[in-house]
Amino acid sequence: MATGSVGTSPDTNLHDLAPAQPADGTKRIGLGKKIIRGATISLFTRICGVALMFTAQALLARSMSQTEYGYFIYAISLIPVLAFFGKIGFEATPLRYLYEYEDKPELRNGFILTSLRVVAIASAIVSIMLTLAGYILMDFLPKTVQHTLLYSSWIIFFFSLTYVAQGFLNAVKMIFFSQFFAQILLPLVLLVVVFATGMKMNAVGGYIAYGGAMAVGAVWAWMLIFRRVFRAQPAYETDTRNWVLVSMPLFVSLLVTALLPRLGNIVVGFFESAENVAAFSVVSRIAVLFTFISTALAAIADPTISEYFQKGDTRKIQRLTRFVFLANIAIGLCGFLFTLAVGEYVLLAFGENYVACKGALLIFILGQSFNILNGPSTSLFTVTGNQGVFMKIMLSSCLSLFIFLAIGLKFGGLMGAAIATSLNMLFTSIVVVVIFRKRTGIQIV
Repeated sequence: MATGSVGTSPDTNLHDLAPAQPADGTKRIGLGKKIIRGATISLFTRICGVALMFTAQALLARSMSQTEYGYFIYAISLIPVLAFFGKIGFEATPLRYLYEYEDKPELRNGFILTSLRVVAIASAIVSIMLTLAGYILMDFLPKTVQHTLLYSSWIIFFFSLTYVAQGFLNAVKMIFFSQFFAQILLPLVLLVVVFATGMKMNAVGGYIAYGGAMAVGAVWAWMLIFRRVFRAQPAYETDTRNWVLVSMPLFVSLLVTALLPRLGNIVVGFFESAENVAAFSVVSRIAVLFTFISTALAAIADPTISEYFQKGDTRKIQRLTRFVFLANIAIGLCGFLFTLAVGEYVLLAFGENYVACKGALLIFILGQSFNILNGPSTSLFTVTGNQGVFMKIMLSSCLSLFIFLAIGLKFGGLMGAAIATSLNMLFTSIVVVVIFRKRTGIQIV
């Protein structure tokens, strides 16, 4: 799904958090320009990060055996999902409370300290429990799951701290730094380790590099927070119960949103070998690269949609979403034709073993074309106050993807998994368009 803003709880009205605007809309227009500029910075950082990560992934695939690379890919697909139980929604709450407590420095300081303490304790507990589970259930778990729990669960502690810090930095509009620690620092560290080891690594070495990058990011990001966000006076107050209650529904929404794109690797790893996990991951990651222009369109469309909605101009919203729809059709067609022409060479960058996956890659490109057709769907549901409805759609999509993948893997292996994933993307896109029109009267396509 095209991503948008999901950082507010369903009972929070964005108009209540914003200062009153003059009738001529001057400040509103200025704010829109700032949002577009911030989205552009975020997109540029993400593009650089993905380019670096693509290079790092290709070199890691060549530095490890296919089995070891499968273990590593499975771990880095599962860790972000498990880390949600360590973050428990606190990565989204800064957007609300840092502005609410702008004139209440004691509560602002208390919120920052409480967030750090709660997330540190929760993520440490999750890391320890998962490691113990991997040891106790060693004889009952698939090899990929066992390897992940035993050797990489410790990364969850640093991962959780880094991404909660990212939420704080994003809330105070330190956009470059909020993206740098997750998008740039990680692939840079991986590249350094790959070259330092002479391109001879195993999965455990990959875990150490990944965890090391997260540790550096966590320390650096929290130092920035205490220097730029924390108030000078040492006094602080806490409202822990309220903060935790608000973070819980955000935790559910964010967990579902993050789980969906990673569910394929998790299910394939549970039912298939590490080699198939590696192949599935490679083709799905390449397919996602073709959606980056769509991501750019969504980043620019999100604040514009918000502005039109505030003015009650649904006609312009419909015109904008249809423009994005037509642009995404062109993007999907170009991606499919490009893969048809030179797909083997793209796969060859990961190793000769992956060239045979061209058919699955074409299916994934087709699926991503279905996926981006509904445009900035998350922001559309958010600005119209239908976040809860969108969360239910995502939950249903996760369930249907699991069912489709189980059937596809049973009857078609990797190709079956690719077809199942693409069908689920088509199914979800249709549901999004139909339900959004029913709820708002706005036709997305």
